[in-house]
Amino acid sequence: MSHPPAVKDNQQHQGSTHNSVATDNPASEVMVASLASWSPKNSASAAALPNQEACLHTADSIGHSGSPIMDVSPAMPSMPFTPPMSSSPKAQDATIRMMLAHMYRTGQREEWLHDDGADYEQEGVFMLCPTALHGIYAHPAEAESEIEWVKELLVSVQASCAVIAKPASTYELLKHVSLHPSLILETGEEIPIVDDLSQVSMLASTSGCLLLRSTGMAVSYGSAIDVLHMARQLDAALVTSLFAFTMPALPSSIHMAATVAQEEQQHDDEVRAVMHQQPNAQQREWLSSLPPSDKPDKQASSDDSMLSGEKEITEKSVAPVVLFDQETGETVLEPERTSTHVAALLSGLGVAVNMVIMSLFARDVVINTLADSNYMRAVLLVAIVPRFLVAQYFCDHIILILAQLIFPVSQMHRNSLYYSGAPSAPLAKDHRLPHFTVHMPCYKEGLQTVLAPSLKSVMDAVHAYRAQGGTANVVISEDGLRLLGKQEAEERVRFYNAMGCSWVARPADGEKGYKRLGRFKKASNLNFTYTLSLRLEQIIDEISTTRRQQRIAAQSSNASANFSETGAEIEAEDQAIYAEALQRVLDESDGRAWATGNIRMGDYILLIDSDTRVPENCLMQAAAELERSPDVGALQHCSGITYVQHHYFERLLGYFVGVFTNFSISWVCSNGAMAPLMGHNVFLRWTALQQVADKRLLQEERQIFSSQHVSEDYELAMRLQMAGYCVRWATYSNQAFREGVSLNPTDEKARWQKYAFGACEILFNPFVRWYKGPFTSLFWRFMWSRNVRTAGKLSMLSYLFSYFALGVSLPLTVLMTVIQGLFWPTLDTSFKPVFDTWISVMVVFNFAGAIGLVTVRARAGHSTLLQSLWEGVKHLPAIIVFFSGITYHVAASILAYFFSVRMTWQATSKDFQQTSIKQVIRRFWHCYLTMTLLLVVSVVAVSPLVPLGWRIGTFTILFPLFLAIIMHFLFPILLDPGILHKFIPRYYAAKAKAVEPSRAFFYGANAEGAQPGQFRMTFDDEKAGMHKSSSS
Repeated sequence: MSHPPAVKDNQQHQGSTHNSVATDNPASEVMVASLASWSPKNSASAAALPNQEACLHTADSIGHSGSPIMDVSPAMPSMPFTPPMSSSPKAQDATIRMMLAHMYRTGQREEWLHDDGADYEQEGVFMLCPTALHGIYAHPAEAESEIEWVKELLVSVQASCAVIAKPASTYELLKHVSLHPSLILETGEEIPIVDDLSQVSMLASTSGCLLLRSTGMAVSYGSAIDVLHMARQLDAALVTSLFAFTMPALPSSIHMAATVAQEEQQHDDEVRAVMHQQPNAQQREWLSSLPPSDKPDKQASSDDSMLSGEKEITEKSVAPVVLFDQETGETVLEPERTSTHVAALLSGLGVAVNMVIMSLFARDVVINTLADSNYMRAVLLVAIVPRFLVAQYFCDHIILILAQLIFPVSQMHRNSLYYSGAPSAPLAKDHRLPHFTVHMPCYKEGLQTVLAPSLKSVMDAVHAYRAQGGTANVVISEDGLRLLGKQEAEERVRFYNAMGCSWVARPADGEKGYKRLGRFKKASNLNFTYTLSLRLEQIIDEISTTRRQQRIAAQSSNASANFSETGAEIEAEDQAIYAEALQRVLDESDGRAWATGNIRMGDYILLIDSDTRVPENCLMQAAAELERSPDVGALQHCSGITYVQHHYFERLLGYFVGVFTNFSISWVCSNGAMAPLMGHNVFLRWTALQQVADKRLLQEERQIFSSQHVSEDYELAMRLQMAGYCVRWATYSNQAFREGVSLNPTDEKARWQKYAFGACEILFNPFVRWYKGPFTSLFWRFMWSRNVRTAGKLSMLSYLFSYFALGVSLPLTVLMTVIQGLFWPTLDTSFKPVFDTWISVMVVFNFAGAIGLVTVRARAGHSTLLQSLWEGVKHLPAIIVFFSGITYHVAASILAYFFSVRMTWQATSKDFQQTSIKQVIRRFWHCYLTMTLLLVVSVVAVSPLVPLGWRIGTFTILFPLFLAIIMHFLFPILLDPGILHKFIPRYYAAKAKAVEPSRAFFYGANAEGAQPGQFRMTFDDEKAGMHKSSSS
């Protein structure tokens, strides 16, 4: 059970408590000091009460019982109050009663205790003391009727003092949780609720407070030193939760952390604090089979401040989608979401431009053929189809630039069928909130540097959703746990247990005959978890059906018996059924599967990466939108960037992803294009995933994500569209969803290779399977699907063939350089000069494209004109280097697919590492070897070693090839921050930390005359210790 919020500064809290005591009564300070100096074992009176002495032992602090109100420093121990031995019985009695009266007056003054009245006779302050007549003191006298059960409570939870209050907020809150065994505060922590006094003795919780449903009382208990502050905090928490229930859908502002470094500093202590929590018996058995860790064992911290989350077991049911609420009259669907056809118009214009270009090419071929009667030239017409496909993205980009300059942008601030620029209206208060599952796959990422901050962000969102009446669980698909050493694996398990996260770990490749499918293992990792979850549901249904039949049979045989069950009994039975079902699933796997916690999938799944940050209110906003949109199979959120190292390459990719990818997609989707599926920061409808899943079982695993495609997210989006679902793009989270980018060129090169390989898998069969035809069955099904619009099919072709355009650019540059260099005087005019093609690409993609983006960002309010212009100019050289140096690697990936050369990719590294020239050469040796051969041949071709008639000496012919060769040499070095700092001045190679202010996605449109965001850049020189700052 998790505990309510703790005060971070214990010393400050204690000081404030003592000061409040001393203000009212000068003697109070002496009394408080006596609380910490007296032990029951030193009291002669304690010996007369041997039964109480066992339970009235000295507690380390209220924190030992998980106090929801404060975390007391170990330096201030909590203990039952026993007066000093030197005091006479009358003096002892007077001292205690004066202390209780002071505490009661303090509660009245702060208005969480009330004046005398018939409705508040049960309110009071109670203190255990061996010298008391009944072992306990009470104030006021009217509260003495509560002595017996309060004494029983304090003894059972080993506390010394209690405060009973009857705040008005308790009655209202209990109306909203009438059937719940606990109240979840806005922060996500729990307060137990007992139905009547008879359950107090069975209270297993030591959370420091409870609510009594029958009388509406709120009880705080702990040490005499801290109980006032605890009651004060409890009253404030109840009022806050009441607002959360009565106004659950008030929009909350998004507070984005400036840097991940600040978050890590905040979470490091919490991560270390929970490492002492031991795995359970089954987990220890699993971990014992792992080899020892190579890394030294880390010292566990003794801090108990980490909150442990609860594991909820909920009855699964599909979220209801209703058109009209008969009770409230609420229309659930959103009628204002209409389809926008601007994107279809732009696609049609792009195709028209492409057809014009291809027609001009065909015209030249026909005219030249008729002129010299050389009909062999007609063979060139065969190239029209591949040229059309490769050039489509280029033509689309031309139309896109013009549209960004002159088309309206107001649609980016509204909602449409495929785009959400604003959050949906809140759901009705009586609408059943769906169950969410946050699903995170991970591998061998660092626990404290990567996983802990991400899970802390996720748990904040889960707690916020639970505080508003929803249910959610977190499931981690652990692909690295069984590959780590025992110590590292145990450290992860401890952390997951403390955070209340469920996890599933599958065997290593080859272990117990298991094979991890796919070139990119993420899909099979997710499928392993989904398969376990689906099998678990089947077994739960079987057990539940059997028990229901047994109950019916028992009722029919004994009609007079009472078979009704309380809410607690039903919950206990559900938990027992789940535990039995989970054990059966693990037994059926024959040791292959390790799993702990609630691994059932909810109505909706939030799929994230291991380096993701999510906003606290994302689950409630997603519920409001997805419940009204049964046609949405996936809700993809636009993401901000999580900066880890703040070096120039990370900032370059942050700009590229944020502007060229996220903003461009936002603009296109707001115009009516289907959104892409990124594979992270996306809400997935669980029923839709089950509907579109491949019915075939590979290794007895359901193929929800295709393990046969490295672009499993894109392939899933295609299947969703063919099934009639749509993928929607959302920007209203204001970039509070955040993701990491590659930290070095090697990882980014691998990402682009994976994308190109995935495009090939979707479109074409490898050469060895061309007996089935060149195109895949998935491609044909998508193109002939009636549920996919024509504009969507054209957009898909344009996007996928853009990787082919990038991949063939280097081979075509080499080929055209040779053809034009050797045959230029007599070359057919159908062959366009390679220099003209290079100029066209540079103008359209780098210069005109930048102008279009600068303009539309300023018009839409995404940025100011000067700032967007400066960002575009600043990053333009690096972008040219990147795309000029990536073409060889994309081409290699495409060729590897067609020739069935096996390629595999690991997850992108989340931790930065230094590199060297030797490592760069080892990673890129084949590229350097190819470029060296091309450079040698090119130099020889322009040298006197070649006869004049065969010599290539024209600058415009050689320049594109030489530029490509140079950029491929420089790409792994110039863009690698792990190596460049060794070769350039420190000022330019220093690590710059860009701290961006919190702002909305369209922050420039939020206020008139909004100023550009301020960027503080700190250049750190580790040796000199110099710090320079500037702002732009």
